[in-house]
Amino acid sequence: MTQTEINQGQMIVKVGLAAVRPAEFIVLQLTQDVVPG
Repeated sequence: MTQTEINQGQMIVKVGLAAVRPAEFIVLQLTQDVVPG
């Protein structure tokens, strides 16, 4: 996460998964806006 994303209230999670075959690599990016209660 960058400082800009933190200032905008964003939480970003990136998850990398290596599949059974070496040529396959899956990247999931989840973004959620975090708004103070």
